[in-house]
Amino acid sequence: MRNDSPSALVDASHNKEISDDNAPPTLVPIETSIKEKENGKKTTGTGNENRDAFPEHQDTTLQEQDNTDGFSDDGHLSPTIYEYAAQEFHSFEEDRWPEKFKPGQVWAMYGGGSSDAFPRYYGWINKVEPEPFMVHLMWLEAYPRQFQQKCWPEQKDIPISCGTFRVVNKGAKFDTTDVFSHLVDARETGIPRQLEILPQVGEVWAVYTRWIPASSIYASEFTLVEVIGRTEAGTRLSVLTKVDGYVAVFMPGGEGNRVLEIPAWETSWTFSHCIPCFRLTGEEGGDGLRGFYELDTASVPYSSVLSVLCGQDKPKP
Repeated sequence: MRNDSPSALVDASHNKEISDDNAPPTLVPIETSIKEKENGKKTTGTGNENRDAFPEHQDTTLQEQDNTDGFSDDGHLSPTIYEYAAQEFHSFEEDRWPEKFKPGQVWAMYGGGSSDAFPRYYGWINKVEPEPFMVHLMWLEAYPRQFQQKCWPEQKDIPISCGTFRVVNKGAKFDTTDVFSHLVDARETGIPRQLEILPQVGEVWAVYTRWIPASSIYASEFTLVEVIGRTEAGTRLSVLTKVDGYVAVFMPGGEGNRVLEIPAWETSWTFSHCIPCFRLTGEEGGDGLRGFYELDTASVPYSSVLSVLCGQDKPKP
């Protein structure tokens, strides 16, 4: 892709919920959870789930790809295990406790396969059963505008994590929160079943430095950024720098206060995914960390932490 892009789009406001009147019908049940996160490991797929548990990969890109979404030829998810470091300060698991889930919310979710190890899928919740716990949701599908597709001939393989989406008549239900990453600020566009997801001020995102389609999760390269401004023209970003000695603590305004600006029309194929973050108060690891971010290690690109920001060798695909 490119090294020096990014800028913002409009002031952030609170989430809007889709009313129950707009709830799409028909849920496709699955019998087992898709992803497990335990003892520093996340597993995407057990080999027993219904294919409808996740939308097909082409639903979130501009063209159909080869079998890189974690689905096998027989329509099941291929089991994939990723290891990630334990958090040092904030428990992001608490942000995903069952009581956090409400009808009308949109959540980012982990997919299966090497190119979808990050939270790039979105689900709109239309029902939550507390006991036994069960989340019923409908999938959001990328809905790129025609003129955008014509402008992106060389970027058509990039998974879309922000832009315009529509709620489709394809759903699933989950008896675990392990597959979920974080609550999403999704805005109604005024068109039924259509939502807009854009980087919001204060969020942390991974942006592509180099995109390699249909490849290992270690092949693509990323820059981690904080969204510091948005206008209708684009998104303004501040590059984050990893703090030595900590697993996933990042300093805002790093790299000499380097700022990136992304034109609005480039947004959908520049941003990889949003990363849950916690702003340290100084009480967690000393006053020297006040104002720094601890990021959710389950969503931090491995290459960003180990090779790009720590100077260590990148593992081979």
